[in-house]
Amino acid sequence: MVQSDGGTTAALEISNQPNFLKTVIYLLEFHYLQVMMTQPLPFCTYVLFSEKDAMLYIGYSSNLENRIKRHNYGDVKSTANRRPLKLIFCEFYLFENDARKREMYFKTTAGKKALKLMLRSTLHTLGYAEKVRFIFAEEVADI
Repeated sequence: MVQSDGGTTAALEISNQPNFLKTVIYLLEFHYLQVMMTQPLPFCTYVLFSEKDAMLYIGYSSNLENRIKRHNYGDVKSTANRRPLKLIFCEFYLFENDARKREMYFKTTAGKKALKLMLRSTLHTLGYAEKVRFIFAEEVADI
């Protein structure tokens, strides 16, 4: 560093320049993004499709691979009789609370509608859409 007559350093004089500050801020933001992008997102909200009854199951987990295995081995009471199950959707989160909130949302009427819109071609390909229309047609016929 070179000192000027007033005792301030040349580095401080350079740092007062707007372009220098913009560059420093950009580099810090870039570094932050690189760190955040390499950090794993440990929690997820997932949707399983039952190949037996063509219905959906919504849950969350901190270990998706093991959770799906437990579902398909019959270790989860709510899906034991609905196997085999196929993962058709998941979202990852940094915090458990966010994954739980998303799971709760997907279990609401509005959340179910949102899932059906997002996954409409997947659900149609898997036969879910036809089953829904079939059930609805039976209900209309009973009225």
